[in-house]
Amino acid sequence: MAVFQEITRPSDCGKVYSCFHDGCKGGNCDFMLTWKETGDDILFSLACKRPQNAYCAIGLSKDENMVGVFFGVFHSPKNTQCYVKMFFS
Repeated sequence: MAVFQEITRPSDCGKVYSCFHDGCKGGNCDFMLTWKETGDDILFSLACKRPQNAYCAIGLSKDENMVGVFFGVFHSPKNTQCYVKMFFS
């Protein structure tokens, strides 16, 4: 049985930074994506509950066609390390 760290909806969602989540039933979320524009940059944070050998991902595209998409994939295989991988379609 997997034990997940609690992911809660921050009180400053929509005020300090933007948030996208699953609705956070009972204040507990299955995933939380936050972002904040800082000049020419955008800072992202992604957290999700996932079973072993699964991953969380975000896809970014210049248009709605999703061509040439950059994917940052964050996963932890059998150890506690986190990885970022890039893929292009």
